[in-house]
Amino acid sequence: MKKRLLFNDKPRHSGNIDEMDTSFVAMRNKVFIILLTIVICSIFFIFHFNERIYENKFYNIEPGYIWTDQSIYTKFSFPIYKNDENYQNEVKIARRLALQVFVLEENSPQKSKIIIDSTIKNLIDNANSNRNNTNITRRNRNNNSQSFEIIEANKFRKISEYVDNFFKMAYSRGLVDISLENITNPEISVRVGNNLLEKIYSKFDLLDSNQFIDRATTYFRENLNEYDAQVALNIAKKAIKPNIIYSQELSNRSKRIAEESVTKTNGIVREGDIIVRKGQPINSEVINKLQSYERARMNVGFSTQSFWTIIGSIGHATIIYLILLIYLFVLRKKIFYNNFLMSIISSFLIISAFMTYLSLQIQLNLPFEYLVIIPALSTLATIVLDSRTAFCITVTMVLMFAGIRGNDYDAGTAMLFAGTLSSYTVRDIKSRTQVFKSMFFVFIGFVIPVVFFGLERSADLGQISLRLATVAVNSAVSPLITFGLLFVIERISNVTTDLGLQEYDDLNHPLLLRLNEQAPGTYQHTMAVAMLAEKSASAINAHELLTKVGAYFHDIGKLAVPQIFVENQGELPAIHEGLSPKESADLIRNHIKEGILLAKQYKLPARIVDFIPMHHGTTLIKYFYVKARELAKDKSEVNEDDYRYLGPKPATKETAILMICDAAEAMSRLANNDRDKLNSMLTDLIRDRIMDGQFEECDLNFKEINQIKETCIRNLIAASHKRVEYKKLDDEENEK
Repeated sequence: MKKRLLFNDKPRHSGNIDEMDTSFVAMRNKVFIILLTIVICSIFFIFHFNERIYENKFYNIEPGYIWTDQSIYTKFSFPIYKNDENYQNEVKIARRLALQVFVLEENSPQKSKIIIDSTIKNLIDNANSNRNNTNITRRNRNNNSQSFEIIEANKFRKISEYVDNFFKMAYSRGLVDISLENITNPEISVRVGNNLLEKIYSKFDLLDSNQFIDRATTYFRENLNEYDAQVALNIAKKAIKPNIIYSQELSNRSKRIAEESVTKTNGIVREGDIIVRKGQPINSEVINKLQSYERARMNVGFSTQSFWTIIGSIGHATIIYLILLIYLFVLRKKIFYNNFLMSIISSFLIISAFMTYLSLQIQLNLPFEYLVIIPALSTLATIVLDSRTAFCITVTMVLMFAGIRGNDYDAGTAMLFAGTLSSYTVRDIKSRTQVFKSMFFVFIGFVIPVVFFGLERSADLGQISLRLATVAVNSAVSPLITFGLLFVIERISNVTTDLGLQEYDDLNHPLLLRLNEQAPGTYQHTMAVAMLAEKSASAINAHELLTKVGAYFHDIGKLAVPQIFVENQGELPAIHEGLSPKESADLIRNHIKEGILLAKQYKLPARIVDFIPMHHGTTLIKYFYVKARELAKDKSEVNEDDYRYLGPKPATKETAILMICDAAEAMSRLANNDRDKLNSMLTDLIRDRIMDGQFEECDLNFKEINQIKETCIRNLIAASHKRVEYKKLDDEENEK
């Protein structure tokens, strides 16, 4: 029979999980779990797909941070690199300011002139042709023909002159082939003569097709009559040929040149200069130098992937994990020696470390580090294990978080504060809705450090608001993640949390309904014991819900043969009168075995099943043992082990409480409401249990035992109090 140890805090996992397996196979598997966790977490410290991450990894600090390491002197000269955000902003500005490039089409004026002259000639010819076809006498036609041709030619030459003048003005200013609205800068670059020469044109001097037509209309109407102005405008529309042509290829090249012209450095640090002194407050300039120094170290061959840095990273992850392992080995042996629980805890570390790793890999200007679900994992650890262990797990996850991110004090502290609040708000969880209440405390746990650190670092309102929005998302999804993971854990294991126990705190459970119907005496005894056990657990700060539910099902084995127990016999003849003491003892003792089988049939959690054998432990069935000795000719022939329950002994405070309360309720029926008698009987019984070693495997102390006894006596006397006998009225008063 394996020895059990009890937590100082309320245990939250099943009885079977509490078993400590120290076999060779179990220890081998445990070593594998520990080594695998260290290896995986070390990978997140060492390997990164984006080399630029190393600049932030080692000096992931913000302005206002106090430098606690040794002063740093440079071993070589290096340039001060601009940070990514500033550099990218400068690149955007350079691209935006890069001039759009056009090509001067020198033949456009000649092409337009050809179209204008051709159009004018056609107009003159058409006018003469129309004149000759009109219905007039030959004499008049001959007399006026020469005069008409002269007039028509002069009119169209005048129109041609105005059109030519306007085109000269337009080409001198520049006629572009795109809309002026698409020109983003006040100037453009125009390539002349095979793109060898460059001229700068003002956007405000240029004309596009719309402005060309608008100005041409105004110009012609000011200088010509309405008819001639319309003719001139039609000619201009037909002859328009832009002389400044937009080049997408040359414009893109111009933007690339502008981008490449932006320098990535902003000064230089000489060899031997000091970057930061110990105790010096950090500002953005110092952070930039630290990151530039790390980048320069990589460029000159100081690889972050060297053998010794890899060894150091593995050691770093190991030390953090050892903090948790030492705590578990010293104070939580039942968890340490249970490989399933160790696997759960290790998976918590790996999940949080992996998410931290992703927050470094995702190169967006968003605070992804505040999306790591450490608070959700802290809440889950509290529900599955206990609050003290959950706090230690939270500290370990946060140290791993800060280590992977490289001295990220601000985000690490926020995670620790939020994780601590989340774990302690569900410490005494009573219902699933309580998990949602923790969402508020997780948000508060994030908000306080984010706001105060932001104020201390002089962060702008936009940065603080973005972080608050991110932590709001984390707070909102934490309960959902907790429920999801809790469902998985409960389904793949026999872990039963307090939330799971709530389902069995129901008097309508099929087993309890059967007990009430088939063994009413045992049912009444069970209800009385459950009340005593719950109050006793409350008195010594034990697990009230577990004790109460365990008491509900502790005697279900009596359903097998209810009538052999005195509380169910009623008017039936005493069955044990025809049996030998050993046979009677076997029947009585068999209700433990039947109870365990019935509990498994109804799939009761192991935490509840433990109460069935442990509430009797290995105690002696004294009545039939004494009777056997009285009947035996040779008392030495009576084997005491034949009259003892098979155990195991109570391994927790809760099962020990039930042992005392079960006996106390039975004795109360003999004490007949006599407090002194009940106190004496219960004191003797508890002394016998102690001398019999029934409490040696649980950490129940004498003070707690006395509190349990006093609680039982007080409640049993109150439950069996006497009532005042009602007086009867005399006959005269009755008649009235």
